[in-house]
Amino acid sequence: MASSEKVYLPVKEITPFLAQWGLETTWKKLIITHAQNAYPTEVASQLIMSAEFSHTGVLPKDYLEGLSLGQISIMYEYSLAYVNPSSRKSSGQYFTPDDAALWMAEQSRQFSEGVWLDPCSGLGNLSFALASIQPNPEEFILEKLILTDKDPLALLIARALFTLKFYKKNPNLFSLLKDRMIQQDFLENPNGLPNKIEALTPDYVIANPPYAAHNDDRWESKKARDLYAFFLEVIVKNMKGYITVTPQSYTHGSKFRELRKLIIENFNVIDIYNFDNIPDSIFKGIKFGSTNTNTANSVRASIMVAQKTDGKTSTRITPLLRWLSAERETMWQEVDKQLVPVVLTEDIFPKHYKGLSKLYNEVLSDRWEPLSNLLSPIQTPYVLIVPTTPRYYITATKRQLSRTSFKELFFRSEEDMNRAYVYLNSSLLYWWWRLNDGGMTLSTETLLSLPVEKTLSVHKDLVKKLEKSESSNLVIKMNAGKGQENVKHPMELIEEINERLFRKETAKKLLATHKNSNL
Repeated sequence: MASSEKVYLPVKEITPFLAQWGLETTWKKLIITHAQNAYPTEVASQLIMSAEFSHTGVLPKDYLEGLSLGQISIMYEYSLAYVNPSSRKSSGQYFTPDDAALWMAEQSRQFSEGVWLDPCSGLGNLSFALASIQPNPEEFILEKLILTDKDPLALLIARALFTLKFYKKNPNLFSLLKDRMIQQDFLENPNGLPNKIEALTPDYVIANPPYAAHNDDRWESKKARDLYAFFLEVIVKNMKGYITVTPQSYTHGSKFRELRKLIIENFNVIDIYNFDNIPDSIFKGIKFGSTNTNTANSVRASIMVAQKTDGKTSTRITPLLRWLSAERETMWQEVDKQLVPVVLTEDIFPKHYKGLSKLYNEVLSDRWEPLSNLLSPIQTPYVLIVPTTPRYYITATKRQLSRTSFKELFFRSEEDMNRAYVYLNSSLLYWWWRLNDGGMTLSTETLLSLPVEKTLSVHKDLVKKLEKSESSNLVIKMNAGKGQENVKHPMELIEEINERLFRKETAKKLLATHKNSNL
C-alpha cells in the first residue's frame, strides 16, 4: 500500500470557475476536459456523446490530471463548501483517504461472493478501491456493485470516472452504470432498505456514513442523535456483513447502547480497529466549510469489519492506535497485530491494549471500588483538580489551576484524597479513559468510574513527590489566545508510581499508553 504523499491540488485555480459557472457546470467541464486529455477516444466518447455531458465545453487545462479519486474528492469537497458552506458542514460527509479506502477494500477478501452496496458514496472512493482489487473490475461494477447518494452530481461524476478507469470492452458502460448508481436517501425507510436498493439484492456494505448531530425518533438508536448511528442501524439490520469507517464514539457512552446491542445481536464475527487523531489521523486534510478555528478533520475513527457466519463467534478490538506520519504505511500493514480478543456488551466495547486484559478483569472484581465511593456529597477542604482535556496524560493536582475545563473532586478525608491522588496521577486513569472513552474530553462518568483498590494504603512518599512536582512541572498551553495551566509530571515519576501500584510488567504496559506510537 502506497504511503500518503502531499500532492498539489489546484483548488484555488478552479475557484473562479465555481464563481462564474457554479458547481454543476464547472465539474462537467472538469470531467470532460479530463476525459479528452487523459483517456483514449473510444472510452472518452461515451461521455462526450452522452446526454448528461452534451454541449459541455472544455477548459484550457486538465485540472484533474494525475490525481487519484481520493484527491479528486478533496477538490469536490472544497467545491461544495465554496458554493454552500453551511450545507457542507451540516451534511457531515467527508471523503475517505486513498490508503484507508484501499485497506478497507482489502478486508472484503474475507467475505463470500456477493453484491456490495456503498450507501453514501459521494464520488465513490470506497467503491473505486473495492472495484480496483477485482480480477475483472468492469464486470464487477456492472454486476456486483451499487452506489447510492443523495447528491446526483456526485453520482454523475462517479459514473464518469468509473467508466474512464474501468472500461475494458463494453461500449455502453457509462449508460449501463446509471442503473447501478442511484440517487437515494438511504435513511428513507426505518423498517428496511429503500425499495430501489432492495430490488438489487445487496449482500454487503462498504461505507463511510455521514457523521453529524441529527434527531430522528424513527430509529431504535435514536438516543445516539447522530446520522452515522442511523446508517449503521439500517446496515446492521439488513446486511450479511459490512465494512464501515465511523467515529469511534459508538464503542462507549450510554446513548449508543441500543446500537451496540443491535451489532452484537446480529453479527458473530466482528473486528474493530480504533484510531486516535494524534500525532497522525486517518482522515487527512481539513473540513471545508467548518466555522471552527480548528479546521482539521480531527475525528477519532473506527473501522468495523463484521460478518454473519455459521462458524464460531470471534470478537476482537484494538486500542486507540497512535502512529507517526512517517509510520502510516507500516501502521496499515501491522494493524491486525493490535487486535485483542474481547467480550463486547451493550454496555461497552472496551478498547483493549495487548497485555492489559488481565488488569481490566482484575479492576472489575470486588477488591476494587469506583472513585465515586471516595467522594463527599458536599464541599470539603480535601479537593483535587482534574483537567479534562487529555492528550498524552491526565493529572490531578492539589493546587488550583488557571484554566477552563476541569473537574473538582471533594473527598471525605485527607486519607481518601491521597489514595485517589496517587491513582489519578498514575497511568491508570489515562488507560481507563482510552479504554472506556477516548473522546475530546474526559467525561465525568469515566472519571468517577475509575477503579481504586479498596485495601490500598497511602504511599506518603509518593504523595510528597507529586506535591513537589506540581510546583516544578507547571506547564501552560495556549488555547484560543488564553493560557491553560496544567501539571506534566516527569515520566520517571509516573513510572515509579505505576511500579508501586501494579506488577512490573503491567506497570510497563500502562506507561506505554502515553506514547505517541503503538508500533
